[in-house]
Amino acid sequence: MAPTGHGPLSDPQTFTLGTLIVAGLFILTCGIGMTNIAIGGLGLAVAVLGPLLIVMTGIRSGSRDFVFGTAHVHRVSSLPTSGTAGRCEFELVVNAHDISNVAVRIRDPAVPVNKWPDVGAILPVMVDSRDPRSVRVLWDEVRTHREVEFDRNTAQDDDYDNGQYPPPAEEPRADEASAAAEPQPRAEPQPRAEPADSRPVDEPPPVDTPPPNDTPPPNGAPEQPTGATGVSITLLVSDLDRSRVFYRDTLGLLEIDAGTSSAVLAFGDARVMLQQVADMPPVDRRVVHLNLDVPDVHEAHERFTGRGVEFVSRPRVIQQGEHLELHSATFRDPDGHALAITRWTVRR
Repeated sequence: MAPTGHGPLSDPQTFTLGTLIVAGLFILTCGIGMTNIAIGGLGLAVAVLGPLLIVMTGIRSGSRDFVFGTAHVHRVSSLPTSGTAGRCEFELVVNAHDISNVAVRIRDPAVPVNKWPDVGAILPVMVDSRDPRSVRVLWDEVRTHREVEFDRNTAQDDDYDNGQYPPPAEEPRADEASAAAEPQPRAEPQPRAEPADSRPVDEPPPVDTPPPNDTPPPNGAPEQPTGATGVSITLLVSDLDRSRVFYRDTLGLLEIDAGTSSAVLAFGDARVMLQQVADMPPVDRRVVHLNLDVPDVHEAHERFTGRGVEFVSRPRVIQQGEHLELHSATFRDPDGHALAITRWTVRR
């Protein structure tokens, strides 16, 4: 366990202590010179009682022993819409040496926005071994969202290289496609041998019973749904007007319809529905990742950057197959939803 300081008094406390002693002696001297007992008593109190109180407070605070631990974020207040830091209220479950699953609630007046924690995150903390509710988050050791996203993308690339992700579907080669398109010669029918039949001449042949219609697919595979005409996704947003401007004006999606609390936009054949909710919780970046397929990732990256979009990662290849590779660049919308511009291209 490490103490909080090198001595019982900090530098500000030492300065205050000296100031009180000098001021108290000055007042005491004035009181003696004026033969005023009240002023002399006041000077004596300032010179003695003030420093004594500071020394006792310093000794008490210096006796605290802080140990390193971790805190699991159970609840966190909403991310501020502006500024680089904001006031945050946490509900944490703290674990450290001789401290197990202690629930605490703290308020931090200046939490960096780029390190704003999500529910379920693990934060490094210093906790008082005598009072587990005295917790201080070590923000200097917390990684930014951009660093976490970069590590996640790098891990996905490593998983792909190790064969944990299947390669994209291969397109047939030109020679195979042309061979498949050519008509095949039709086989001549062969004469069928008549089987021996021991039935009487007037007995009708048996009729084969067709299999029932509810026969399950082979290997237990589920039947494919029918009637689907497209794909859509719903994104929960905290400010509908702000999100409409971002998706419509910045990203170029076509707005089809809009109401007081929702809007529908189109990107090709896909539909994106924006639904405004009150007291929206922080976005779980592990759940939603919207990919926008574009003709040229590099061109779209430059165009969106010029419109003020801040990218988490620059255009790069994140998946490779035998014939195709996937180019991608990731960024976020105003509510923190993860998005990416992507493009499959033929490997060269």
